[in-house]
Amino acid sequence: MLPETVPVSDDMDLPDYARLLLDAATASAATWAEPMDRRGHDRAVRHLGIALRDLRIVVARLAGRFRGSAMVQPEPARSAQAVAVTASMRALAQAWLLLEEVLPAEAVPAHSACVPSDLLCFAARRAVAFRMPATGLDEVTRLLADALAALEEGTACLAIGAPQPLAGCLTKVSACLQVARDQLPNGLLPAVPDVTARGSRPGSRPGVLSSCRQRGTR
Repeated sequence: MLPETVPVSDDMDLPDYARLLLDAATASAATWAEPMDRRGHDRAVRHLGIALRDLRIVVARLAGRFRGSAMVQPEPARSAQAVAVTASMRALAQAWLLLEEVLPAEAVPAHSACVPSDLLCFAARRAVAFRMPATGLDEVTRLLADALAALEEGTACLAIGAPQPLAGCLTKVSACLQVARDQLPNGLLPAVPDVTARGSRPGSRPGVLSSCRQRGTR
């Protein structure tokens, strides 16, 4: 049973933190596409794991709200949304479990400056602290979908040049994030693909992906 809420004292609400999460995920993906040393890579992977741990809780609560809405108003479209968001939650849980198996040891920051993935972890943690609203879920769902798209691409970048078995695991995690993202915006439920198979997805950020692929061929 997931805790429903934790008291918070600031004046930001869940959509505010979802927007912050999207900004941090986009900035993190861009950072992960750049060359980094082993310590920086380990730090990025650990931050990704922390963010996924909390994001799966947020999407689990979102799925609960969609299921509740489908029970109150049992319409085919609402039921399809509930099933789709539940599939997104399961894909995120699988991504987190995969990553937990290969997380590097705690990375000590080489400097005191905050990096975008620090903000990513903060925003995900704060999003967990808010009760999921019963209505007005469209904006939160869209923001979460876009954040997952950014993390999918950033994770693919982290996989390039990483040692095995971490590289293979990160590729699978990125594929899980693609599944999780694709379930959120439209509420339709295609068959969940094999997470080891990657494909192109409309709306991806080719600049980030091409940048890290070029890095990997140097």
